[in-house]
Amino acid sequence: MTLSFLISAPMVNEIALVLLFGLFGWKVAALYLVTGLTIAIAAGFILGRMKLERFVEPWVYESMRAEASFERERLGFDGRVGKGVVATGILLVGWMFNAVL
Repeated sequence: MTLSFLISAPMVNEIALVLLFGLFGWKVAALYLVTGLTIAIAAGFILGRMKLERFVEPWVYESMRAEASFERERLGFDGRVGKGVVATGILLVGWMFNAVL
């Protein structure tokens, strides 16, 4: 799944689709979207079946474990307050943007 995202994200993005739609119409943009996603999903499936985990360096797994334990510790009161502040900021920016328009 991650490999499919890493392949499709730079290839099929909103800017490319809008440009293709504006220059060539919706048929070309839709064809580009379907082709890009098909290639990404097929490549992700094939690469996933190849079991390439043996080539991952051990420090990657160690950092993932350390990050997971840090995330568990952070989701106490401080983590909830931080998420509330971020959510409030997002709502305020959205409200201000709509007020300006």
